[in-house]
Amino acid sequence: MSVATDHRPAESSIQRGCPRTQGTVLQRYLAAALDNSVALLLAMATGIAVDRYVDAGNRPLQFSLAVAVYFIYFLIVEGAWSRTPGKMLTGLKVVGRDGSPCTTRQVLIRTLARLIEVNPLLLGALPAAIAIITNKHRQRLGDRVAKTFVVFK
Repeated sequence: MSVATDHRPAESSIQRGCPRTQGTVLQRYLAAALDNSVALLLAMATGIAVDRYVDAGNRPLQFSLAVAVYFIYFLIVEGAWSRTPGKMLTGLKVVGRDGSPCTTRQVLIRTLARLIEVNPLLLGALPAAIAIITNKHRQRLGDRVAKTFVVFK
């Protein structure tokens, strides 16, 4: 008696609607801590440079440029590699539904969502943390809107 076998090519787990996001909570926290530290250091350096070399005492300019640098960090590194240095060190990557690297549009959406989800003036990273731990695919709101997943790579 012969058994018929199915020789279809294997799909990625994301294509089947089941991305490998389980167990990413701790890694995402560590990656976020590292990336926020780097982004904040860059923002602070920008603020100091503005104060020293551009317009000493212009706090609105200093603050605005520092905030811009903070967000530009995420735009540039995630846009270039679909991962930040923190995600690289923790073995994570941002991908689209089909498992491909995230697009510029997706990176922009994720970064803009940080204004709400990871805003130290509001609730810090609490909204992002709640979204991640309560979602079966461990997506924060920015991931849901951008249709991205943070997966092990």
